[in-house]
Amino acid sequence: MKKMTKANEAEKAQTLGELKALLAKASTADGYDHNTHKHVKLPVIYTALWSVSASGMSRRISAFVVVDGDITKLDWYVLKADITGTRPRGDNDGVVLGGCGMDMGYHLAYSIGQAIYGDGYKVAHRWL
Repeated sequence: MKKMTKANEAEKAQTLGELKALLAKASTADGYDHNTHKHVKLPVIYTALWSVSASGMSRRISAFVVVDGDITKLDWYVLKADITGTRPRGDNDGVVLGGCGMDMGYHLAYSIGQAIYGDGYKVAHRWL
């Protein structure tokens, strides 16, 4: 595993800041804040499944947001900020997530919310 240096930490913080700014401008959906028990608007993270391994134990998934009618892919931010703990592989199209038996698109969206807001429930998830 790569050792975090001050330069790496600063780069990660900058990438998370850019991602947070994108989510602040992203399209929203109605949601529920479990901390305040109020209905709120949450940024929506859309996910698309590109492939599943032959064993079914890993998936390649991309995350997107819609900002001012334009679709923005989040894979670069997720990999650069090391949100999921995975490295880029091959053509760098999508984030490779290991595991099965749960909604891995939701896991990716939750992980992004957790990294940015400290609470994965502060984002909404939709499949494309």
